[in-house]
Amino acid sequence: MNQTLQKLLNEDKSYQEISGEERKAYEAYEKLALSEEQRRIVDILLAKNNEAQFEYHDNAYLAGMLDAYVVFQQFGLIEK
Repeated sequence: MNQTLQKLLNEDKSYQEISGEERKAYEAYEKLALSEEQRRIVDILLAKNNEAQFEYHDNAYLAGMLDAYVVFQQFGLIEK
């Protein structure tokens, strides 16, 4: 993992809290007496949600980079 990102995440109390809650929720999920089909459906739902969130954040990051590029141009820090 990127060292800068890892440092930010380690110092982000909100992220740490949410990560802990996620672990507890996953442990509770693992203890549920779900059928194989029910567990498969939940696993697919979680995987697709993760994929969608990844794509969203990937595009949000790209949008931020493009916006920063425009700001740098406006301040004459880079040429068009």
